[in-house]
Amino acid sequence: MAKLEQIIDEARAPSHGEKRKLREALDRELGPVSQADSDSKEGTFVNRLRRKGLITEVPGEAEASSVGEQLAKE
Repeated sequence: MAKLEQIIDEARAPSHGEKRKLREALDRELGPVSQADSDSKEGTFVNRLRRKGLITEVPGEAEASSVGEQLAKE
């Protein structure tokens, strides 16, 4: 783990332009995070909160659903 911390510390030193290049390289290496992956993780999180009784609904969830349906029709 110390090596990773050293890499992170070293990544703080370059100029803004070099950091941008580093970011682009990391993005290419890691690959894109698809919207489906993001939605799936969020859905899992929301379902866990519901099961624990911490929430009963998500504000704007119905609106987001109807917007998604509208976009799908287009």
